Amino acid sequence: MAGYAGLVFSKNRACQLDALLQSLRKMVPACREVYVLWQGSSAAHRQAYQKIQDLHPKCRWVEQKEFSTDLRNILQSLRHENMMFCTDDGIFFAPAPPLPEPDWSQLAGVSLRLGRNSSYCHPANETYSAPGFQKTGQLLAWRWQKAKGDFRVVYSLDAHLYPRRRLLELLSRFEFSNPNQLEDRMNRFGAPGAPNWMLCPEKSCYVSLPVNRVNTEFANRAGLQFPVCEEELLRLFLAGKRLDPDQIVTSQPIGPHQEFPLSWKQA
Repeated sequence: MAGYAGLVFSKNRACQLDALLQSLRKMVPACREVYVLWQGSSAAHRQAYQKIQDLHPKCRWVEQKEFSTDLRNILQSLRHENMMFCTDDGIFFAPAPPLPEPDWSQLAGVSLRLGRNSSYCHPANETYSAPGFQKTGQLLAWRWQKAKGDFRVVYSLDAHLYPRRRLLELLSRFEFSNPNQLEDRMNRFGAPGAPNWMLCPEKSCYVSLPVNRVNTEFANRAGLQFPVCEEELLRLFLAGKRLDPDQIVTSQPIGPHQEFPLSWKQA
């Protein structure tokens, strides 16, 4: 795969978004076109997003007006046919492997958040066993219908890649107004007809850091070990502090979501 686009969703998390974009630039050189669909619910949050746009001028910044329309417009505008979703509480902690040009007729998606190290689902507080992998070059392939836990999730907004045209067709089937609804409805309406296979690296290279929660629709588990609310992160970011993505993930995660203590550096 010569290169692909990235689409990041962010709300009231400019500080965490900055860490993600730092890590994306360093660890995923194949992601050559990055859109950020952002929303700030206060003047202070919007000020932080203005600062971060100066820090990452190569990204294309879209302030959210109407989520579903904004998303469809971005997908229509992408220069690349393959694209990766990300959310603002994730970090790439290891280099992403090169990806071959996928046969999307057989492939449901490519996950950079999964690997042989994945055995625990933080949102559900459940452990699971790995599927029966088949080695495909530098990647692992599995049949998602026969898998358990996170390996059974076809559509994820956390470092998963899909063909742009499939997403546009899928999004025409249902209504949604935020990222949580989008992920839920993609799996509900799209997974039953998805191809059989998925791919991931030998070990994951991306993890979500559930230190806080900004959505109110789904009560995801967050901030159980190292809680830091978005308002405190906002205060520190505007005061000149920056998260250091090179120092946060200090061990191989045991699943796609795992809390780590946050590490800081001066801007």
